[in-house]
Amino acid sequence: MSVELHRPLVLHYETASEMYKQAEEMAIRQILDLTAELGLARVALAGGTTPIPMYELMAKDPVFPWHEVEIFQTDERYVPANTEASNQFKIREALGEEPLQLLRGFKTFNVNLTPELAVKSYHEDLDSLDGKMFDLVVLGIGDDGHIASLFPEGDYLKHQHTHTILTSAPASLMGQQRMSLTLEAILNCEMIMVLLKGSDKREVVAEMLEGRKKAFEFPAKFLLAHPNLKIFQTFED
Repeated sequence: MSVELHRPLVLHYETASEMYKQAEEMAIRQILDLTAELGLARVALAGGTTPIPMYELMAKDPVFPWHEVEIFQTDERYVPANTEASNQFKIREALGEEPLQLLRGFKTFNVNLTPELAVKSYHEDLDSLDGKMFDLVVLGIGDDGHIASLFPEGDYLKHQHTHTILTSAPASLMGQQRMSLTLEAILNCEMIMVLLKGSDKREVVAEMLEGRKKAFEFPAKFLLAHPNLKIFQTFED
């Protein structure tokens, strides 16, 4: 089965502060458009280091319609939710207490369950959603091309009928067990926003757009199947 590939919009900024400012403004416009039309926006957030400054800007934005937004995790480590290794912890810390209290909902992987049950429970919650699963998905990309917790060499195309999956990080990332949205779930959205920061990301962008690796070797390439992919990048370290 052939898949149509799309050229993403790549936006380059000299400084990280400018990149985060512009990314936050685009995210806000997307969310406000949806809440004005439907009274609800669903946003999936990655918990890696790179997106966190944008979440901090969102938390301070006076026009953010928290009471009309549901936030979802793109992925999680199987660690206690109150530790700094937890993506949920990082997102909560970046947003702060007041926005979290105003949110319509914050759906997380339940690490109090077994990994298998946590993934099953999250899948069931997502399966109940109507229309597009998400209005906005925010991601980073690892140096190895991983997105969310979908790492190279995974057989992700076999999971087209489920929304969540158990994975394991490579040894270079401590080999932790992970829980993640599937490709099917990530691509089931109105817009994907990727944030890339640092000089080492030059090679990531080049490989994603022009490199010879297959998508299963460099999972970020799967994102090119989405017609509304925005890449925000700065090479400032």
